[in-house]
Amino acid sequence: FFFSFRGSAHAPPVVLCLFPAASSHQCGETTEEKELTAVMRLEPRIERRAAATLLAAASVAPTHLAYADAPATLRITRYSHLETVPATSKRLILCRHGETLFNKLHLPQGRLFDAALDGAGQAQAEKLGAVLAQGPPLSVVGSSPRLRAMQTADAIARARQPARLREAPRDDLDEVEDLVVPTEVRKAYVATRLRAFGALVQLQRALRPGEAGAWVTHSRFLRVVLAAAAAEEAKARPGFLDEWKRAFPAGFAISNAGISCVDVSERGVFSLRCVNA
Repeated sequence: FFFSFRGSAHAPPVVLCLFPAASSHQCGETTEEKELTAVMRLEPRIERRAAATLLAAASVAPTHLAYADAPATLRITRYSHLETVPATSKRLILCRHGETLFNKLHLPQGRLFDAALDGAGQAQAEKLGAVLAQGPPLSVVGSSPRLRAMQTADAIARARQPARLREAPRDDLDEVEDLVVPTEVRKAYVATRLRAFGALVQLQRALRPGEAGAWVTHSRFLRVVLAAAAAEEAKARPGFLDEWKRAFPAGFAISNAGISCVDVSERGVFSLRCVNA
């Protein structure tokens, strides 16, 4: 989305772009070709076709998942079907916040509007907490600094109630930048990819082997995070990207209060276990 305004009647217009995470559409001077190059620079061992697949996975309009169509080797399932955390692994449970009025009206909010959960969103957050309470014990619960994310994380923590569970808000889980000058979109995209991978590394460092933690973030940034995790898994598992493309041919949805999981092995290998479950 582009916005144009003038500081005065004689001043040239300033054009700002509502930056979509890992968008494959042109925005100002940025083209899909430049974005693919940016992905490949971050993951140099992934071939060009693989980079295109990851870019599409993070940007295509959300659709409902069809778990039955996913190859068994992809190992992605519903959260309730996941086994306990292996003793030598760590589980990152990544959730989107509950619904806000902006979500209900299909309006972007990003970092521009720090909206609170609405009634439906609060109910979603409480239900999310109840679902996670039935899974593996959580060693930590965190969120981005946005109010809607903090409220959702608070609901998760209340459902668990162990001591020292809730951590301080994390800037590395914040939503992507909303307003970016068109000529800076490529730089912003690369920065978002780097932040997403950095967040994965830092979150797993907060856990010990056999532990799980839950963090609440935002839809656009979470798509980039999951694409980054998929890129890392592809380095360790030949053929993974073909499986991913067959499982999610039209991208994947990130619903309000949706749950996604990434397991990290003792060797530091990422493995996607559920997406928007």
